[in-house]
Amino acid sequence: MNSNNKKKEEGANIRTIMSIVAAVLGAACFLFLLTYGISYSNTNATYAFNAKELSMGHLIFGGDYGRGINPGLFSAFIIMALAVILALAMNWNDMTGYLSIVLFITSSILWFCTVPLYGNAQATLSTAGWCLGVFNIVDAILVFIGVAYK
Repeated sequence: MNSNNKKKEEGANIRTIMSIVAAVLGAACFLFLLTYGISYSNTNATYAFNAKELSMGHLIFGGDYGRGINPGLFSAFIIMALAVILALAMNWNDMTGYLSIVLFITSSILWFCTVPLYGNAQATLSTAGWCLGVFNIVDAILVFIGVAYK
């Protein structure tokens, strides 16, 4: 076996490992939908919400009180799901890996914009917003390492 074939085989292994790690970490990010998306603790507002109403999943999909699906947060949810699928697909095509990077970064920006997308300036970003934004950036870096390693 010459050294060129060995290098290609090693690159394929790194790509596989990075795509699996990025996809598992991205899928685990869906668990953050159960945690607080916004917080009212740092403001002077006296809102009486229970914990369920402030979860990221409730902010995205609505719930009681006639609030429907939030289009901005729902698009971040869909974009993150597509990025996870494309992170797995990067083992067969480089372009899906690069598209996954763009989608992870886009969803990260949208998660950091949870408060403006929700539409209440009295709130602050809480656990789910911060964690989803940071972990999507980490996923983008992992996918970049997997795609760029030759």
